[in-house]
Amino acid sequence: MSLTSGSVLLRGAASLDSLSELTIEAADLNVDALSDIPDDEWDVDFSDNREFLVKRWSAIQEQCRRHVSPADWKTIQAYTTISKLGKFLSAVERKASDVVRQSLISEVKDALSSYKQITEHLVDSMEPQHLDQAIVWGSIQLLIHFSLNKAVRMARIVEVITKARRVIERTLRCVRSYKEEQKEIRRAMVDILGAFALLQTDIVQYIYANPNENMDPALWPALDQTKIQVALQNMEGNVKHLHELAATTQLTNERQTSYVQRRNAGALQMDPPDIFPCEILPFRRNNKFYGREDVLAEMEAYLHPKTSKSLRTFTIYGRRGVGKTNIALEYAHRNLEYESSNPSKFDAVFWIQCETAVSLRLSFTQMALKLRLGGASQTGHHEENLLLCHSWLKITDKNWLLIFDNAEDDDLLSRYWPASKGAIIITSRSFHNFNNHAKREGATIHPFTDQESWELLVRLLGWRQKLDQGEISDEAIRAAKTLIQKMNGLPLAIDQTASLLQSERFTTIQELVDTYDDVASRLEPRPTYTRSGTNFAIDVLWSIVFATLSKNAQAFLSVLCLLSPDATPLNTFLPRNQDALTEFLAFCKQETWRMANLTPQFREVLDELIAASLVKREGQILIVHRVVQEAFLYVSWEKRQDAFRAGACLMFEAFPRQINGRSLHPEWERCERYIQGGLFLAYRFKEFVKVGYGVNAPDEFRKYLMSCAWYLFEIGDHFECLKLLEEAYKVCKDKSSLDYAHLRNTAGSTFFELNDLRRGREAYREALEIRTRLLDHNHEELANTINNLGNLESAKGNYARALVLFERAEKIRLELGDEVVVPLAATYLGIGRVLLAKQEFRDARKQFEKAESLILRSAGTSSPIMGSLQFAYGNLERAQGEFGAALRYYEQALEILYKETPTHVLVSCTHYKIGCVESSLGNITRARRNLETAFNLADLSRSGVDDGNIARILWRQAQIGETQPWKLGRDMGEASILKDKAEQMRMEVEKNVGILSEEKEPDEITYDRLVCGYFR
Repeated sequence: MSLTSGSVLLRGAASLDSLSELTIEAADLNVDALSDIPDDEWDVDFSDNREFLVKRWSAIQEQCRRHVSPADWKTIQAYTTISKLGKFLSAVERKASDVVRQSLISEVKDALSSYKQITEHLVDSMEPQHLDQAIVWGSIQLLIHFSLNKAVRMARIVEVITKARRVIERTLRCVRSYKEEQKEIRRAMVDILGAFALLQTDIVQYIYANPNENMDPALWPALDQTKIQVALQNMEGNVKHLHELAATTQLTNERQTSYVQRRNAGALQMDPPDIFPCEILPFRRNNKFYGREDVLAEMEAYLHPKTSKSLRTFTIYGRRGVGKTNIALEYAHRNLEYESSNPSKFDAVFWIQCETAVSLRLSFTQMALKLRLGGASQTGHHEENLLLCHSWLKITDKNWLLIFDNAEDDDLLSRYWPASKGAIIITSRSFHNFNNHAKREGATIHPFTDQESWELLVRLLGWRQKLDQGEISDEAIRAAKTLIQKMNGLPLAIDQTASLLQSERFTTIQELVDTYDDVASRLEPRPTYTRSGTNFAIDVLWSIVFATLSKNAQAFLSVLCLLSPDATPLNTFLPRNQDALTEFLAFCKQETWRMANLTPQFREVLDELIAASLVKREGQILIVHRVVQEAFLYVSWEKRQDAFRAGACLMFEAFPRQINGRSLHPEWERCERYIQGGLFLAYRFKEFVKVGYGVNAPDEFRKYLMSCAWYLFEIGDHFECLKLLEEAYKVCKDKSSLDYAHLRNTAGSTFFELNDLRRGREAYREALEIRTRLLDHNHEELANTINNLGNLESAKGNYARALVLFERAEKIRLELGDEVVVPLAATYLGIGRVLLAKQEFRDARKQFEKAESLILRSAGTSSPIMGSLQFAYGNLERAQGEFGAALRYYEQALEILYKETPTHVLVSCTHYKIGCVESSLGNITRARRNLETAFNLADLSRSGVDDGNIARILWRQAQIGETQPWKLGRDMGEASILKDKAEQMRMEVEKNVGILSEEKEPDEITYDRLVCGYFR
């Protein structure tokens, strides 16, 4: 029986030459339906994922089937075992007319051993479930068959098979070394083999479209980029996940052991006794919460603090509107009830908003402040706050629970997971194992049954007593049950239905049923994705709801849907400059911005939206469900345009302006309050453009993005900054304007700190060309870009060119006078660095002293630029062999930097330099301690990418381990591992940023070159 008729799952035996078939009938699967399942609508059993993976594999097979002709699919299905493929390849090899083809076929046969091993591992781990392997072997056969008479094509195909083999071999190493949990290994193997099979059938499609070529070089690169590279990257991503899973498991075990040892030794830090119970929850308890007792009981059994002190992670997974956040919220509130009947308490519960880097940082900052952790700061020190929180979570003896709500982006979340002990809840539309916890559990949240849906509606409408007393007519009951069946069991849809019925906009329930059917028949498709049945019901309901809203309520909601769903300050709509409110939001205008009360019209709008269950208000924060946001974005172009302009004008007014390249540091607190709105507004703009629903961005939006991007650069969020700049470029149509120059200058500074000097130079030169043409010769912004280029040329080793640029910047800044004293000091600091690199030590000191004089006169002894100067003095002394003096300067730099920018990359680099000096002085223990601190700080801010600073630290640790391992109590093997890691990371960084190391240069220079010029 073939798969397309419903079933057949085959298992291969052991030998390549004598594999036998075993056909096993499986439960009928609707394969066509499976292939169209959205990522958030799978039924995942987190305790045993084998049945889920069978369905997922069947969906992959169906996708592959759609890529090929019926006849070729039949051919693929015939190759049910590797032995059949092996016989085919042997026959082809014997008949090959030239050595080239024979060699290529031999290479494929060699590769099959790796494919055979991974399929065997997968099949064994899936027992008693079985998987059909035909798509793996049959797709290889089909491609080889298509290339029998085309040597170039065959070479290309074999190249792909070989590249995939390398990924599979790395997977096999992970599988052999990591045996704790089979669930994640099974899932990774299915996804890796599935990506390979889909890639093979993608190439078949390409051959269909280009039957008479030998993989035309003009066409193959496009296929390579769009299909092959993506597939290989997806496969590599799964291997990376397995590596991280193993590393996280080891780290968690080590930290748990360390915790127990410290606890037994009485060395744990005491928490202030008066702050517990301690919680941060974004919403009040939902007093209409219904059902889900089975899930809550499962969560309680697994997360219960008395069950285990180890790390426990529970994923609440499901589709849009199914109630994931409400379940997490209900669990949190239940476990914060302090009655004697409920002994399973958490001492601390914290809610972590996961959608952006900004919301994540803010969540941990709020947590650090709530816990009164020493050194916690409201403004600017987010990385320090994160470090403080992770330390507290690791060492406290309190029972804590973290709730990561709306987890979607693996790379974004990677640095925020605590690897220690305690309880974690994750709500997500993805079943991905975000925190690499091998023993995580979870639940798929299913829509309610018809009976549960009815009970929820009865509760929401307050009908229970009326039904018991016969006060509800049979006609109304029938109509209500008809309506409920259309909601497909989604709590959000049922809640919205109840709101519509309570609004009295419909005289009878049947009228709402008729309206629903009418709107459903005319509903336009969504441009971003194909609706499933559940999403269809929600969209119909939103269309009805939006049509019943007042004009002002529609306007307000359309603007709110463009901004942050969880944290839009009400004050956004109460600007100091009332002219920032466009005519679209005229009802928000007050006689004076100092008025404490909202206008009557504004209050009516809020009341209307809250009553309609479209908006929540928590104090001065407005919250709108993401599903509401998604649905409301597809209103008419005119309304979308008006809403976007209104939102952009409000955010431009709320966010501080960045002027003449000067720091936003005094305004960081205000920036933090409104940056989320900017990120979401930019995301919406991108989404509109992507689906062809573009809007005309007003000037205010462009200028708002300019300031937002600069703020993200200042706080060191380089990757978020670059993403925002990509949208800003699209908005800034005039690529010869000063605004575009501002954006490119920000990009140049970001690339420079990432040590990507090539792209940094490109960006700076664009900015300089525009500013030279449009600004006066002595303008402050012109001097800024010239000085920036001086720093870049210095980092590149072009010292003569750097000095010319610094001298130009110096001349302008001297003309500008007292307004630019600190920038002038930065110029002298840059000149000093160049002279230091040229080993002109006396002249370098003179420049540093000139910078110091200006800094003391204006910025003071504890300013960040003074920290940079002390670091430079340390480098000067170290270069002359004055290690004691160097150590004092580095320590002074740390004292300043820890006050203002405690987790900036310069802090990590200063610890690195202290480690180097201590090593030179023979103080190996102190050297090791500083290098470990440097590594921890660098790792905290690396954003999941290979980092030159980390590579340099690893190299230095390896060097100390190789020369004096006995002083570290370690063997040479550990030093060798560190050296290999450093070397691999160095090569990756050099490839990413285009650095070319010289063969005979000292290792220290090679590794210094990986770090931003400021921090070498």
